[in-house]
Amino acid sequence: MGSGLVRFDDEERRALMAVLALYTGKRLTGNMPARRSVRPSGGGITKAVWFRLITETSGDSGYSSDFTTCQSIDPNDFGKLAPEETRKIVRIAKPSELRPSEYEGKTINGIRYERSQAGQRTATIPADPETEEEIQIVVPAYVPGDEDNGYLGSAILAVKMKGTGIVYGDDDEPVVWQEINQGRAWAQLTAEFTIAP
Repeated sequence: MGSGLVRFDDEERRALMAVLALYTGKRLTGNMPARRSVRPSGGGITKAVWFRLITETSGDSGYSSDFTTCQSIDPNDFGKLAPEETRKIVRIAKPSELRPSEYEGKTINGIRYERSQAGQRTATIPADPETEEEIQIVVPAYVPGDEDNGYLGSAILAVKMKGTGIVYGDDDEPVVWQEINQGRAWAQLTAEFTIAP
């Protein structure tokens, strides 16, 4: 039986230190432990793996979905995709607070949320109809790869699990990869910023 610990290599530890620094506002020094006492679903040792984003939308709808579609990178070079013969295309469940199924059409703490387009939603207060709706976007955004310009797509760190509660396709195939949130959150879209179509 596995120990139920998650192992991180040096690159993953540096990335996690950077995320922790964003949350704490402090620059972290020293080495992070190679293991974290995390018990993934099903037990055993789980390793975090980097992928690059292909899309965060479902089919041709143009709407965000509960998962992203990503491709594997070269394990020896973060700046390259894996060779075509070994490259994997996987679906990765988003963190729960970014999944449309968690908020769409629901009123949470007096605020009603609706999906409007990829990476965007609207928030209204039903009890106060005169309040203007607020447009919210995911920051940092999920940015798909652009081969013509040499951009590989947003880097997504994920762990494999027994299940994430998300399925896709006509056969309801389970999504077994779970994104580790790297600081993405909802933020108000102000007049100074616009989203390209």
